[in-house]
Amino acid sequence: MRLVFYFENYVIGGGSKYVRDCLNGVLARGDEVVFFSNRGALSSVELRQLVRPIDLKPVYVFERSQSLASWLGHGRFAALVRKSLVVMNPVLFLLNVLEIWRRLISVRPEVMIACNGGYPGSEATLAAVLAARLRRVPTVLIVMSTPQPRRFILPGYDWLLDRFVLAVADRVVLNSSVQARLLVQLRGIPADRLHILYNGIANACSQRKWQPLTRSEIVLGVVCRIDPLKGLDHLIRALALLPAQFTLRIVGDGESRETLQLLAQALGIGERVVFVGFIQDIDMHNELDSFDIYVFPSLMEGLPYSLLEAMRAGLPIVSTNVGGIPEALRDGKEGLLVPPGSSQALADAINIMLYDKEQARRFGADARQRYEELFSLDKMQSSFIEIVNEVESKKNERNTQI
Repeated sequence: MRLVFYFENYVIGGGSKYVRDCLNGVLARGDEVVFFSNRGALSSVELRQLVRPIDLKPVYVFERSQSLASWLGHGRFAALVRKSLVVMNPVLFLLNVLEIWRRLISVRPEVMIACNGGYPGSEATLAAVLAARLRRVPTVLIVMSTPQPRRFILPGYDWLLDRFVLAVADRVVLNSSVQARLLVQLRGIPADRLHILYNGIANACSQRKWQPLTRSEIVLGVVCRIDPLKGLDHLIRALALLPAQFTLRIVGDGESRETLQLLAQALGIGERVVFVGFIQDIDMHNELDSFDIYVFPSLMEGLPYSLLEAMRAGLPIVSTNVGGIPEALRDGKEGLLVPPGSSQALADAINIMLYDKEQARRFGADARQRYEELFSLDKMQSSFIEIVNEVESKKNERNTQI
């Protein structure tokens, strides 16, 4: 089968991993893949992790008009410029439809998979869905983060976007049930068009041998991109509420690193917070093995890969109850969930892990078992192939009826 993937992405993270894993599922069975994207949508590391090379075709599209004024910064003048340019959004959308439609002429795919960071996310991705239908190509739209309410800056525009998607996308794939509910509630997409496809990760390591928590030194750890939405400031403030034997390792990098370092110093715990930086997946097992408790303080999520990696490692986990996290990690069964934005709630949950060691051990073992049941890479890839086959077969049925 000949497939086109369309992916517009500017931040390497969970979304690009999800696309990489879907790609490997169809590549492993021998499908021909053409990959339309901006340059750098998949990192060089992720490209090397593909089971075989793909045909990469850079596509240059217009971003939303607000980005045209982004170089002005975030002041009042920049905000006024963005608002004045919003009337260009429909024009840019149609230009993107024409550009992607033109690219599809020579490729002649049997199915298109359009991958979006959120909804509406990159409107160019929604334009790709419409372009594919104009070429009579069945389409799967993948949404990898939390859907947003309709915007009212340009009356009726978001409503039209939703109607386009409703009319042309054969399947909308999301990685958590909460995303599906929001897409129905906020954007009016019918539930029968939606399909849940959880993230999957390879069973590359066995559950670590349980080491009872001691009072001499306890290592808290988290793996994530360092930006404000990850809630790391609340985790650092929680550390300041805990005894001195607690230390924190933050694995990852991002725009907020310096700000968080200054916060830790201001709270007098600078020496207790270690910023590890970005590390390769191949080194992640050893890093997770150094943690006693995994703490994930994010303020907004879909279904984060790093949480699944902690579950696979059999770590006791404390996390915020945002996005699809409660589907993966049930409160009081595989870990402890707390409200987002509360340093005190994080500290209290961490203390529970310390003072009830048997429960902490049980949380880790049950988290590992739930990973095996729901979040294996084989399960994800086989389910994705079933979706692609279903969409392609419906196309054949339509052609037969014609």
